[in-house]
Amino acid sequence: AIVARTLGRRHEHVPAYIDIGRDINTNNEEFLFINEFMGPGFLPVEYGPFMVPEPHEGLDTLEAIAGMDEERLERRQRLLNDLAAGGPVALRDAPRAQDYMTMMDDARAMMDSPVKDAFDFSDERPEVLQAYDVGHRFGPGCLLARRLVEAGARFVEVEYEFEPFGGFDMHDYGWPRMVDMKKQVDGPIGQLVRDLDERGLLERTLVVVLTEFGRTIADQPAAGAEPLGFAEQSTGEDLVIADESMYGFHGHFSSCNSVLFFGGGVRPGTVHGKTAPEHPMHAVEGAVTLPDLHATIYTLLGIAPDVYYVTEGRPVYVTQDGRGEAITPLIA
Repeated sequence: AIVARTLGRRHEHVPAYIDIGRDINTNNEEFLFINEFMGPGFLPVEYGPFMVPEPHEGLDTLEAIAGMDEERLERRQRLLNDLAAGGPVALRDAPRAQDYMTMMDDARAMMDSPVKDAFDFSDERPEVLQAYDVGHRFGPGCLLARRLVEAGARFVEVEYEFEPFGGFDMHDYGWPRMVDMKKQVDGPIGQLVRDLDERGLLERTLVVVLTEFGRTIADQPAAGAEPLGFAEQSTGEDLVIADESMYGFHGHFSSCNSVLFFGGGVRPGTVHGKTAPEHPMHAVEGAVTLPDLHATIYTLLGIAPDVYYVTEGRPVYVTQDGRGEAITPLIA
């Protein structure tokens, strides 16, 4: 949302911020809870994400419904505009009403925009389609992300959608499940980087692979049974794996995790930082805080870490208190 607000759109009819792979039509309480974090935050609604749940299915909303020809669609659009213009001044000039009309205009424009063509994979080579086809929406999501970047998108997020205890929440049988997860993410990410490089886009496109925290093996068969902070403090000396199912990664290890950068001004082949070889695997060299990680991404995108926007009469910075510092060894 901050990137969309600060840099704006690259193409007038392509949303600046696009999210691929999140379930939005759901009654699952945990999904709904997570979805609350996907909005624009303190920024206006137009900087929120354009959601694409299923990348290989396209979007029905980019097509007119059956029986709706272009002339009829245009009449409806004009009628909506006339009704909005003829309403009470207080309603017509209300920020939310104006935001709604802007979104309706954008939605109509997108029906004839490059976004629509980006969903048509028929012009891709068979070997490329095969590389992205890993039996999971993350693969086609990476392909769609590349095509949207080509079409003019500013910022695209591809999610490995949250599946409680079925995906990256590896609460049991950690080794075989990690092998399976790698099959679903490594190939598409590698193909995405290759595609961007072949098209001359990698140098100006920053690819970041990350998650919200690390994980480690826990000493209880059920998640949440360990004392608070166990993973951050345990040396592993008393770790007991009673059976193979307990070899999982349900310990929330928020003290450290890894991030990958490709392209976009990053120095190739650079490894920054080092973790301890034994529990608890804290960073022992080149520790990086989240504000500094954010500052690095913003700097590579041309946004200063101390940029801020005023909300409710106070400045809200793009990094914590505007004090984030870019990790200069990573920048070419």
